[in-house]
Amino acid sequence: MHISEPSKAPVLTLVKVLNSTSVEVEWQPVPEEFRNGIITKYVIFYTIEKETSTKEVNASLLKTVVNGLRQSATYSFRVQAATVEGASPVSSFQNATTKG
Repeated sequence: MHISEPSKAPVLTLVKVLNSTSVEVEWQPVPEEFRNGIITKYVIFYTIEKETSTKEVNASLLKTVVNGLRQSATYSFRVQAATVEGASPVSSFQNATTKG
């Protein structure tokens, strides 16, 4: 089998505000026929006011908590899968506003 980057993005299924500085992000994996190899990690992108940060998580996980966010702030979240050969397209985004 030829290994390359995944040809489809994971599906972002849940963005849930936990408190004033934390948001839980959950996604569905890339369907097997579009993985093009073994998924090694997922990358969560979270953007506020054109400033994007990332959090990498182990491929065995399908959710994570992003901590250290600003209070009363709206973030856009997206997720991407990666193999050793590269990264998938990025998922559609979901917004979440942290509590004040």
